[in-house]
Amino acid sequence: MKKTTLALLLSAILSSTTLAEETQSQPNIVNITINNVGDDSGLEMGTGSRARGIGSIATGKNSVALGKNAVATGGNETKDSINAKLAENKQKLDDIATAEANTNRLLSELQNIRKLEADVIEAGERVKQVRLAKQSAYDVWQEKLKTYNDTVASSTQLFKDAQAKIDDLNSRLTGVSRIGNVDISSDEGLTNAATQLKSIAEEGTTLNLSVDFYKDYVSSYYRALGDLRHNQVIINNTYSPSSSAFVYSSLYNSGQSVVINPYSFYVSFLNNIQVGTYRDTMGSDGGTDKVIYKNIFAVDTSITIPTDNIYFKNIETDLSTHDEFEKARSLLPKYKTAFKLYFEHTNNPFATSKLKKSIIDRINAKLDVWGKAYEVTYYQSQYEDTHQTIWLDKKQQALNEYHQLVAEFNALPNPTSINASVINEWKAENIDAIVQRNNITTTTLTSELEKALGINKNAIAEKQAEIARLKTAADQAKSTYDNTNPSTADIALSQRYEEVMRQLTAKANQLKSEQDRLQALKDALTLHDLTNVGENAYAIGTNALATGTNSLAIGTDTIVTGENSIAMGKGSVVTGTNSIAIGTGHNVLGNNSGAFGDPDYIYGDGSYAFGNNNTIGDPNKVHQIGNNTFVLGSNIVTTANNAVILGANSTDGGDNTVSVGSSTAQRKIVYIANGAINQTSKDAINGSQLYDILQNATDINVANWQAKLTGDTLNSALSNVSAKLKVIAGTNTTVTTSTDGDTTTYAVNVSDQLIKNVMQSDMNIKANTDASNINTEKFAEKLGTGTVSENDTNLVTGKTVYLALQNAVLNGVDVANKANKDASNLSDEDKSKWQEALGTGTAEAGNKGLISGDTLNTALSEKANKSEVIQKLGSKADKDASNIDVAKYTEKLTTGRIELGNTGLINGGQVHNYVQNYVADISGRTLAQANAYTDYRIGSLKAYTDKRLKDIRDEARAGVASAMAMGAIPMVPNKRFSIGAGTATYHGQNAVAIGLKVKTENDKAVISLSGSASSNGDFGASAGFAFGF
Repeated sequence: MKKTTLALLLSAILSSTTLAEETQSQPNIVNITINNVGDDSGLEMGTGSRARGIGSIATGKNSVALGKNAVATGGNETKDSINAKLAENKQKLDDIATAEANTNRLLSELQNIRKLEADVIEAGERVKQVRLAKQSAYDVWQEKLKTYNDTVASSTQLFKDAQAKIDDLNSRLTGVSRIGNVDISSDEGLTNAATQLKSIAEEGTTLNLSVDFYKDYVSSYYRALGDLRHNQVIINNTYSPSSSAFVYSSLYNSGQSVVINPYSFYVSFLNNIQVGTYRDTMGSDGGTDKVIYKNIFAVDTSITIPTDNIYFKNIETDLSTHDEFEKARSLLPKYKTAFKLYFEHTNNPFATSKLKKSIIDRINAKLDVWGKAYEVTYYQSQYEDTHQTIWLDKKQQALNEYHQLVAEFNALPNPTSINASVINEWKAENIDAIVQRNNITTTTLTSELEKALGINKNAIAEKQAEIARLKTAADQAKSTYDNTNPSTADIALSQRYEEVMRQLTAKANQLKSEQDRLQALKDALTLHDLTNVGENAYAIGTNALATGTNSLAIGTDTIVTGENSIAMGKGSVVTGTNSIAIGTGHNVLGNNSGAFGDPDYIYGDGSYAFGNNNTIGDPNKVHQIGNNTFVLGSNIVTTANNAVILGANSTDGGDNTVSVGSSTAQRKIVYIANGAINQTSKDAINGSQLYDILQNATDINVANWQAKLTGDTLNSALSNVSAKLKVIAGTNTTVTTSTDGDTTTYAVNVSDQLIKNVMQSDMNIKANTDASNINTEKFAEKLGTGTVSENDTNLVTGKTVYLALQNAVLNGVDVANKANKDASNLSDEDKSKWQEALGTGTAEAGNKGLISGDTLNTALSEKANKSEVIQKLGSKADKDASNIDVAKYTEKLTTGRIELGNTGLINGGQVHNYVQNYVADISGRTLAQANAYTDYRIGSLKAYTDKRLKDIRDEARAGVASAMAMGAIPMVPNKRFSIGAGTATYHGQNAVAIGLKVKTENDKAVISLSGSASSNGDFGASAGFAFGF
């Protein structure tokens, strides 16, 4: 059964209306595109399906079957089940075939008309488009022309007003020429002229420039008008200072009416100088003539002309006789004198004393070189006559002197440079300065007058530029309009355009009617269970079968039943969902799996094999084992899950492992980056790391090292310091905490009660003046240190006296005259004497003597002085501490230190310094550790990153080279099979590629297969197909 597909695009404008103007001037045009289909189509049952090839069937939506017996379907349908159902609808299918034949006939007739009248249709289209473009160009031209004319009209008054102001400006600027009889040689004349010019220039304006400015203006004007011309004549008649020579002659006279002692001077002075009578005709002393003529001085009668010419001698080739040598020796001084007088007498105004000296010094040095040349050539002549080597010795000495003279000559100042400097300085002062000054004064007056007269030159220039732009745009638009015309040939061909389009339209209507009949027949077909079975399936190749939705089967006997799956290659089978097989004889049953090479067997899900003869999973346990496993190599069999197996003939190491070999064949893993070494690290470490660990294994506390390397950050350390350091309030004290930036400040305040308590506690242990609260035992212990002996003035205790008395009795001492212990035997006189003897103390600090009542009374009387008491009280602290000296108290009370066990008070400064020092110490240690670790990690990361970036860059460049190589493979036209190769290089990476392109016998489809290999060892493959209809 055959079916023909029609693709006809007919512009639906037959019944539409257009603008009246366009309808009158332009023909109605129908655009028709026709794609012919051959007679070898198969059965197409799906919407948008295509079947090409003997026995091909496409039942799925948007499915394609290309090749003999190729089937693109869905569900469980096969070629046999579909043919069985077709037999039930034979008559209806025959009617469909008849309708399709009519459709093909009408389509062929349309194609013939289109083919025969192609030139007419194309010419008519071009004429239509050109005429539309011309009308559009005309509209643009008119729009731009109107804009230009409107702008010109609106600017007329602006330009008229501006021109009137400019004429007024020019009249004022040329006012100096209307003054007349100006005398600038006197200040009075110059002031008078300046005053008149000021009146002319500023009349009717607010301008008020100084008279001095106008004096400068008038002076610059006349200097530019008079002196400038004369000075310009002088410089024009002066030889160019930028030349390698300078000339003073009748032609280049530097403004002199009479030229005295002309000359021509070159940089290569050893070879050339021209002066005097022979300035323009001869006198070349190192050039062609190799002579300095004596007559060059003839123009100056004051010079004694030398008796003979002097000739140039070449030290390499010439000889000099004794007479020539002696004559040269006598002539050279005369020439020096003549040259000196000649240049001293020249009237060249630019020949300054410095320039003249430079010229004369060079001439004298030149003549010395010439004279030494005579000497060298004379010694050579003598040797050749006598062959006595003494002459060669003299020649060598003369040669040394000759070269020294040449060097001295070359080291002399260059007269040409001096001459150029003199001329340029004169020009700068007498021409450039005048021009510049005149420009400044003129520019200044012009600018001020423009302001005063309200002349906006920028606005005028902008408006003129705008009009010029609009004029150019309008002219360009008119040129575009004038040059937009259909060709004569197109106009001639397009005469039959409308007639041809009417024929095409009529034929298209017949075709549309037959199409509708065909569609009705298809709708009446009872093969509904086959219509749109499957979707987006593509089967390409003999006996290819694609039944899965969005599946692709390319190759002979290739089968794809899984959804969204691909098989490319002879005999490959893919039943898994979202799976792929590229190569020969693959079997991919797992979902989300793939095989590349030939042949591989994949039974697990999420698994891939790259290579040949690999098996992942078990055919008896599909989807159960061999899941998520990756194989790169050949001849590998594995049932492991979540494993990676690399290299040919490798074996797996079980689930969740990576294998690079087998028990009999191992491989080495190289270029492993340094892994992290810490308690939680799961990184691999390399040999260099193990080496470092073994080298430094002695006395290393790994835990401490890890703590240091992975310890707190600086921020955490600072936070810890802040948490550990805390000032808390104690009894009768308060602590106020505040923040100053990143620093916590503690203010410690002591309560009035505490100060009172502290003072009270000190007062409680002090003795009252009446001794009412003293501890008699302690006083007796401290004061009773005296002995009962002569000259001992210290107090004694009763015990001491008792023992002394006992000793006295025992020793037979007379104690009758001794006082009793209770002083009961003391008379009033004795008591008075005791008091007098003992009461020698004074009421003052540090005195330990007993005091009498009289002494105490006197002291108390003195202390009771009110003013002194008040004065003393004024220096005491109040109970509420309101009058204390905080700084002094802080200084006295701040005796504590921030250390374990210290109970003294501390101040904020101590706390701040302690924290700062502690933080600095912690920060330094933490920062040093952090820096060391950071440097280590950054170094490791940099090395790793550099390597990875290089690898990625090389891989990317190699991939580009591979793509370029595959893209470069050409295809031989008009050949069914085309095999080619390509190569490419990109940024140092190279790739080669081979490719095969195959066209079907009816030239309706093209299959492309290509593979590449790059210089970094990567392989690539690509495939594609194209179908035309």
